[in-house]
Amino acid sequence: MPLSELADRLRTGRSVRGLVCVTFDDGYVDNLETAAPILTRFGVPATFFIVTGMMGRPFWWDRLTGLVDGLAEIPAAGRLRLDGLHWTFEIADLSRQTRADLLTGLYALLKSRSDEVRDRSLDELARQAGIDAPVASRSMTWDELGQLLSNDLFAAGGHSLTLPQLASLDEPSQRAEIADCRARLTDFVGRSVNHFAYPFGARQDVSQRTMEIAREAGIEIACGTELDVVRHSSDPLRLPRFWVSDWSAERFASRV
Repeated sequence: MPLSELADRLRTGRSVRGLVCVTFDDGYVDNLETAAPILTRFGVPATFFIVTGMMGRPFWWDRLTGLVDGLAEIPAAGRLRLDGLHWTFEIADLSRQTRADLLTGLYALLKSRSDEVRDRSLDELARQAGIDAPVASRSMTWDELGQLLSNDLFAAGGHSLTLPQLASLDEPSQRAEIADCRARLTDFVGRSVNHFAYPFGARQDVSQRTMEIAREAGIEIACGTELDVVRHSSDPLRLPRFWVSDWSAERFASRV
């Protein structure tokens, strides 16, 4: 069912047992090119949570992953460093474990930073690593989002302006990330957009004040990433969801 129907059922006390809502975070272009035709074929409604300040752009974690995967030789100094963030990583080899540690460390370091700091840091790391490869994946443009939403099965929700860790921001910045995102989408689709997904979405990423700011901004349903089913006791401003990973069809079926 559509997320809007789930919201109505929670509000009116009707059963939500055995029902499924499909959502996609970030607004990748493959939502339009790959997911939409499959969903349309089977008549499955879905909500797409959009990062309105990054339309048509690659996401920082994809650029980070490409940088780590593309590291072909140990940097001349035997390390990567970001002096502005007081971060250094010694590189003795290019094993799978070293790359995993590098990726995990940089992701944790950059997750709570601003979009500008992330871009600047990744530029600096690319220079040190001697990598200048384009990122293959990107988000939808506004025109592509319009194509997606021309199908009545599909709806848009907000996912912030720049994908920050909201709980790490001050209140005015959180308000701008949520309210301005909602306003841009509302203006684009021509009707009120009241659904939102918190970036990253774990408990440490979403404070109680974040949820209050979302409510004040007109958000009625907001999704996190905590693993659980939706119950009538679930907070509509912190609905749990089950993450779908890069599974085989067989594993996906077994998990469903």
